[in-house]
Amino acid sequence: MPILENTKNAVNKLNNKQKAKLLYGNGEWETNPISGTTIGSVVMHDGPCGLRIPTKGGMPQPGSLVQDAEPSTCYPAPCLIACSWNVKAIERMASSYAYEARLQGTDVVLCPGINIKRNPLCGRNFEYFSEDPVLSGKLGAAYINGLQNGGVGATIKHFAVNNQEFCRNICSSEVDLRALNEIYLKGFEIAIKESDPWAVMCSYNPVNGIAASDNIYLTKTTLRERWGYDGVLMSDWGATYNVVSSHENGLDLQMPCSDNHSRRISRAVKKNRLSQQALDDSSLRVANMYFKTLSKPELLQFDCHEEARLMAEESIVLVKNDKLTKTGYKCALPLSSYKDACVIGALAKYPRYQGDGSSKVTVSPENLRSFVDVINEGKDSDQTVPYCQGYSYSFENDCEYFGISKKALLKHFNDDEKKAHEYVDQKFLNEAVNLASTHETIVVFLGIPPREESEGFDRSHMILSKQQLELFKSIASIKKSNPKKKIVTVISSGSPIELEFALISDAILRQYLPGESGAEALNNIILGNVNPSGKLAESWPLRGMDVPSYDSFGKYRHKAMYKESIFVGYRYYLSSGRDVLFPFGYGLSYTNFDYSDLQILTNEISNESEIIVSLCVKNTGKFDGSEIVQIYSSYIEDNKFASPENTVIRPLRELKAFHKVALKKGQKKRITLSIPASSLSFFDPVEDKYLLQSGKYSIQVASSCENVKLSQNIYVQSKDVVKPENVDSGYFTLSKSGLYIVPNKNFYDHLGDAKTDQQEPKKFTIHSTYNDISKTWIGSIIKGSITNSTFKNVKKGLLTESEAENYLKMVMNSPIIMVTAGGLKERLAYFIVHAANYRFFRGVLALIIGR
Repeated sequence: MPILENTKNAVNKLNNKQKAKLLYGNGEWETNPISGTTIGSVVMHDGPCGLRIPTKGGMPQPGSLVQDAEPSTCYPAPCLIACSWNVKAIERMASSYAYEARLQGTDVVLCPGINIKRNPLCGRNFEYFSEDPVLSGKLGAAYINGLQNGGVGATIKHFAVNNQEFCRNICSSEVDLRALNEIYLKGFEIAIKESDPWAVMCSYNPVNGIAASDNIYLTKTTLRERWGYDGVLMSDWGATYNVVSSHENGLDLQMPCSDNHSRRISRAVKKNRLSQQALDDSSLRVANMYFKTLSKPELLQFDCHEEARLMAEESIVLVKNDKLTKTGYKCALPLSSYKDACVIGALAKYPRYQGDGSSKVTVSPENLRSFVDVINEGKDSDQTVPYCQGYSYSFENDCEYFGISKKALLKHFNDDEKKAHEYVDQKFLNEAVNLASTHETIVVFLGIPPREESEGFDRSHMILSKQQLELFKSIASIKKSNPKKKIVTVISSGSPIELEFALISDAILRQYLPGESGAEALNNIILGNVNPSGKLAESWPLRGMDVPSYDSFGKYRHKAMYKESIFVGYRYYLSSGRDVLFPFGYGLSYTNFDYSDLQILTNEISNESEIIVSLCVKNTGKFDGSEIVQIYSSYIEDNKFASPENTVIRPLRELKAFHKVALKKGQKKRITLSIPASSLSFFDPVEDKYLLQSGKYSIQVASSCENVKLSQNIYVQSKDVVKPENVDSGYFTLSKSGLYIVPNKNFYDHLGDAKTDQQEPKKFTIHSTYNDISKTWIGSIIKGSITNSTFKNVKKGLLTESEAENYLKMVMNSPIIMVTAGGLKERLAYFIVHAANYRFFRGVLALIIGR
């Protein structure tokens, strides 16, 4: 984001107090305007799934995860749009998003999030794209370009290594330099260099013990010096660790802020605790973001609901499609109609179309229809496709469904809620079995309810509810006795779940969280109006225990140990020979594709070369369709997990490029992709830079990470001097067999850090969570107050129990400083901290006069 001339002129006229005012927010959603100057405020809002503008004057309601927001379009969640692998489609969708944002007066939106999906249990995975940094970076760049070409600034987040929600504000991501750069920073590097976002948002978590907003290796060495980024670096909401030192360490903008820090910052400059250069640079960048808002392109109009549907159709993944008949396997989908079909599952009527937390969009009721509504639209009552709920959605809803008074039901079971629930569950199961027994095609909706997947906390397992498992088991037994029946399973969740049981289905569609138009998109795919073309942007492990971070994920409050290093997702599963349910890059179509005539057009390859890959793809089936061509590389000497001592340990295969091509039936096209030879480099943690190793590489064309169609070897002559001993190859041999379990000592030896303990800090700070202080007298009072006010709203019917539980999880794992995000003064946070540390009078003093 080049500094504009009018920015320089305006900032040069400011005194230090005025410059300081640009370094912190004006409340929750704006930067500070500077009165008497040409510098106004920048208006910013969430979020990754669509615009989220809080209603005017709306504080968070007790028991609500987030403030009520104005209605806007809910697009498919990033976890789904990543499965499109289509940069053009994502750019167009983001442009329609920009159109809506401009109509509502928003200058900058706080998205996209491109953190790596390290473990399926991360509660916020639905906001992120992929387990692969190249795919994440390229799709993130497309999203940013779409927004900014439409005149709205983008904020790439959360920088960096934010891969869990559990204690996210206090838990240090402990990661070696090689994994940090090759996996967790690479996506940010690609997106920033290819799109130049207006802002980068720091993550909450410390990285190797240093807060992300204060981490000079991230903020200055990497972001500013290596990548040359000159936009705004802002904090996540409440993630500034020190108002003065954070700015010296690279942070530009503290968000949000209800205090006036101008005097404090300018005084720090006067006393040489903050450099004049840091103040000048940060104020220049924030002012420049404002002046960027004044120059907008022509406003292009979009039908945003339609764009959301097109994006969902482009992304939904068909992962199974075969029906065993007397003559062999045939495709179960598409259906010619819903004749003699039934629909079972609450998620068909009450769609899970978005995640919870700061990304939650308020959708206009007329724009949100369930799958049951869509397939029965315009039909007479005697023509509608039969539906039953199949499993519990919420106890209140369950009672209403069966026409039973909740009060009367509980009274019948002597207020024993467990027995009442079991009674209702059995009624659901009996109804589903009866319906499935009388129809040939059974469309079953399964998935994760919102109470298990949200910002603020992680999932505890990858298993569906007992009710859903019993339901599917019963339907499967019906099919076993009558093989003519066809089961089509639709999965709704923000991240992978254990699905091996569902492979008895004839077809499985993975729709993730498809946005407000998801039901229309799904219907079009099932009926064959649209040919599915999505492919998985993450691996689907068979079991949670197969994930390489299984043994340590979410186990410790203050340290997240990245023991698997560079072996994340498919890099681990392929290299260790571990089976998965569905591999990275996998997805089916109603048609077939043939790959041929691979040509590598570059002869001599060195550090500065481009590797030109050319091949032909032909649609050999009966439907028009799109194929995603994936290019991977392998270092030939490293084709086994245990590397020889004279080479550098590498994953078996790594994605380097991809392209989605649309082909009419019978059509053939030549695809040409360019890959920088430098992308074959590895990061040397001792030299602290990327090095390209000379030798033989295999360039592989594939339809998924497991299914290589074509390959050709190339030879690279590099000028870099490589020392294999720098990467500690012996560490990685620990995962050759069995689960990836690394003793803590081995991990910290590899990390070069002798501190292996997981002890709790002795003192509380403003970044301690409410859970941290819950056993203190002040923490107990706060917890009791939050809990009581939340469950009062449950009794009033304003919240369900699951919504209340979500809220409590999120609030109790939030840092004390987050009181400022609700518009309260920072001094209240310091009072709570001092009180928790049993320094009551010091707390009162802080409350009266401030810090």
